[in-house]
Amino acid sequence: MAYDTIEDDIGRMFCGPHKRAVCHECCYDFQKMNEMAEADAGLRKPQTELEKLVEQVCICERGLAWIEKKKVYGAKDMNLQGLAEGKAGIEALLRSGKATQAEVAAATRKYTEKNQAADAEQAAVLQAWSKANPGKSTMEYGGKETQEFYDKVAAKPPSAAAAAIDKRTCSWCGASSGTQKLLACAACHTAYYCGKTCQKAAWKGHKAACKEARAADDAAPPKKKKLPLSWAQLEDFGYGVPAKGKTLEIRAMTDESFMRQVFQCKDRLGVVKRIAAYTSEMRIPGLAAGKVVRWKNPRFHYFSDGSSGCRIEDGDLGDITVSDN
Repeated sequence: MAYDTIEDDIGRMFCGPHKRAVCHECCYDFQKMNEMAEADAGLRKPQTELEKLVEQVCICERGLAWIEKKKVYGAKDMNLQGLAEGKAGIEALLRSGKATQAEVAAATRKYTEKNQAADAEQAAVLQAWSKANPGKSTMEYGGKETQEFYDKVAAKPPSAAAAAIDKRTCSWCGASSGTQKLLACAACHTAYYCGKTCQKAAWKGHKAACKEARAADDAAPPKKKKLPLSWAQLEDFGYGVPAKGKTLEIRAMTDESFMRQVFQCKDRLGVVKRIAAYTSEMRIPGLAAGKVVRWKNPRFHYFSDGSSGCRIEDGDLGDITVSDN
């Protein structure tokens, strides 16, 4: 069933009934299109040529993995061609000095995390559906039921919708810093940047919002709200280093527990990483899919299988709350 769509003043698209950029009920996904619209409007840094090529490689690799898993080979040649072209393009940029291996690694991590988050969302929805429908083996993905399960177990935690200013994420390039405060727009203090380069590049798109923010501030100064850390901001503190005075807020999604409790968890920016219970009981009281975990003074951890997130120990439980929202 097709639903109406709406377009805002900068060209972003949303489903008509629910005003969502990604709506499982209406079967629309405007996320990529809206990112391009924001870049065209000067609201975010456009993709570099390297980022486009790395994203192409990641998409094709993911497509090939899906093809092999499902044994559906109709699009295999197209994905192989896209993969070869993407890798060749990256090599050309490296040879010409227009890109570095470090930049390739950073871009690869960015788009790998994006794909991992999408896979984790599907896995969480399917797991929740299976639990609610014992004995059934096939779920039709998409529609009202999918959206309900998504909202329950795969949505971002509550702080994602908070009307607060993120002082540790660059408003232009999206880079995060957990340990260093970024450069604020001196006029409105609603946008923060890595430095002068990002601030200058963002001015075209920020100018109108800056004027509006100053006018609103003059009329009624806003109450300042603190946002919890994102995964990237917590990682910036370093391996095993407590982020003292800070809180990590995440939503538990997919239960991967075997002997100890392990969950994939999503932060307010949509990035998914793991938490694992290294407590004496090998569990975190109250933890279940869909629950929101808030940890004061959290620590980042790298697991031996190459994944990362948080390792929870007995001494941490007093700083952890688990709630519905």
